[in-house]
Amino acid sequence: GKAARGSDGNLGVPNNWLSVYADSAWQWDETRKQYYLHQYLTEQPDLNLRNPDVVAELDAAMKFWLEQGVDGFRVDSAANLIECENFEDEEPSGEGTEKEYKYLAHDCTTFQTGSYELITHWRELLDQYSKDGTKVLMVESYGNANQTTSFFEYNDMPGAHLPLNYNLVNLKKGCEGHCVHDLVSNWVGSMDSGYWPNWVLGNHDHSRVATRLGEEFVNAANMLLTTLPGTAFTYYGEEIGMYDVDISFEQAQDPLGKDKGASKYKDYSRDPQRTPMQWSDEANAGFTTATPWLPVASDYDERNVAAQKATGAGESNLNVYSTLTRLRQEPSFQWGGMHFAITTDNMFSYVRKADGFPAYLVAINFGSQATTVSFHSSQSELVPALGRVRATTANFPGPTQAEDFEIGREISLDHIHLRPAEGIVVELQPASE
Repeated sequence: GKAARGSDGNLGVPNNWLSVYADSAWQWDETRKQYYLHQYLTEQPDLNLRNPDVVAELDAAMKFWLEQGVDGFRVDSAANLIECENFEDEEPSGEGTEKEYKYLAHDCTTFQTGSYELITHWRELLDQYSKDGTKVLMVESYGNANQTTSFFEYNDMPGAHLPLNYNLVNLKKGCEGHCVHDLVSNWVGSMDSGYWPNWVLGNHDHSRVATRLGEEFVNAANMLLTTLPGTAFTYYGEEIGMYDVDISFEQAQDPLGKDKGASKYKDYSRDPQRTPMQWSDEANAGFTTATPWLPVASDYDERNVAAQKATGAGESNLNVYSTLTRLRQEPSFQWGGMHFAITTDNMFSYVRKADGFPAYLVAINFGSQATTVSFHSSQSELVPALGRVRATTANFPGPTQAEDFEIGREISLDHIHLRPAEGIVVELQPASE
């Protein structure tokens, strides 16, 4: 806690810092007669991570769980772990209104040297428990590419194995071929060759893919996620195409929304993407026999895991996702290089290739217009004349095109015609074959 006296002698807030959820980041505690800092909710007071006793207490908790056999930890809000020591005011950013978080440039409350050093300290701790398999350290931080990738290594000390890359949460309706290329190349271009990439398509803070892109793009988005280099993070339910659920104010649970009142809660609430996983057509989608925290989506009786796995379900979202995840076992997807192929207003494509193993062309139409691309004629050094279809988005409108891209079929890699939301993964045949 920290108290400060204003010019009139009365206690005033220590500085102008703002909570991520708006308004002052300081809350008066009557018992202690001091302010405490909360970068998030008032119910979430910040720990003083400059105090070695506090860090030792957290270390002890981590050791306890490591000794129970956990595989690692995800550090939430890693950018906000430590604040600057002098408690000086932050400068206006030129955006927003006075009580909004974005009103200030957060040079004192985010991405401090101490936060990076703390992550390297925890990595050292995890490494001590990694003799029988790596204990993984992940960190959440919403920053630019340089701020995020600095969590990999700081002052020549290894940091997080996986500083989470949130570029793909910006994959929304209207983000077409060149836009998707930029989201991918921004991260790939900022990566040191020794770092392991990762991709987060969705999470509890962001609208679901089916809602922000459209249901027809679910398979296309999952094809992108599962064929890019590195670790893929799938938010539960995205593999079956779950969408945001309309939540009434009376049903709302997220404080970020509830605190704004009935007229504005929908602009802030993250409840719509946090509804129960839809396992079956049983009560509460098979999620619980009790009353769930949030209501289940109204279409759960049709959109659920059991229905999408059932014989005769056809190429469901889950079946497409399963095909893609099996394909990820191939060496070119496991550790192969990433080579951009052709990008147009609609199309984004790339080749994954590991030396000595079959390479793969991934081509997805994220646009609003059908597109025909001749890969071999345009890039003969990267793409041979022929390939074999290994996966598709399985959303072709008629039997002719579905047959053209039937899995296992050998196809010419010129004049490839894909409509919006359609995509293919093709195993490339060496020229000698």
